[in-house]
Amino acid sequence: GGGLNGVRLFDIGAGSVLTPRAGAAHATQQPPQDVDLSPDGRNLYLATGAEIVVLNRDPASGALAPVQSVTGATLFDSLAISPDGTSVYARGPNHLTTFDRNTGTGQLTQKACVTEETALPCTTARGIAGTSRETVVSGDGRHVYTTSELPGGIAVFNRAADGTLTQPAEGCVTV
Repeated sequence: GGGLNGVRLFDIGAGSVLTPRAGAAHATQQPPQDVDLSPDGRNLYLATGAEIVVLNRDPASGALAPVQSVTGATLFDSLAISPDGTSVYARGPNHLTTFDRNTGTGQLTQKACVTEETALPCTTARGIAGTSRETVVSGDGRHVYTTSELPGGIAVFNRAADGTLTQPAEGCVTV
């Protein structure tokens, strides 16, 4: 509540009542559309449309502190982090972008992207037209899956140990 775009830390009180913790919020320019916690619990990642916000998280208190804001020529509406914590995948309209994650600082460096739109300087892929509500990395870290609203389906990618994505011939399922 209170009109904040961003994230807040809540304490769970008696009777499971949630209470916002004073001073434990991070505001963003646009409302977050997705939030993901790194496997080591040290960083929180927000997809807010125009940017990816990287926050440090204190494991003991849960307090958040800004680390990085990643902006680009495209928007971001869903995120996924590899189980080993070394890659972050950001989905936006017509693209899926791969970032290397510095496991010490949480900061991101863009590595590559795939797209259905030839206007972007990315590798061509199928099944990622439009926007996405969810992107996930398989538990074994070998595959990345992302949804597509139009025509409606799931794009499938093979993930190499270095986080690089390739799409198999059967890499798109329309539902």
